[in-house]
Amino acid sequence: MGGINQKYSKRKKGYIMLRIIAKNIKSNLSKHIKGNITCKFIGNTLIVDIFSNNLSYRYTKSFRNLDISYGLNSIVLADEIIRDYTLCVKKQFFK
Repeated sequence: MGGINQKYSKRKKGYIMLRIIAKNIKSNLSKHIKGNITCKFIGNTLIVDIFSNNLSYRYTKSFRNLDISYGLNSIVLADEIIRDYTLCVKKQFFK
């Protein structure tokens, strides 16, 4: 029983969860980084774009379904993105 509607509702629940995670990551990043920040999930891939001071930075990371359902934490991801972004800025300006 259930059929197509049940599969669609499971996908929709997962999609809503990913949107909430992306929103939390964006709010955490905007506290620490000045500039224009976009954060979105396309499929199971997180894409974060940061445009600041004539510097464009893109962070992408792919997740498995188990990572998303059990172990995805927006605070840890935001810290990882901030760490990687600061390394990029340091490489760009302090050669």
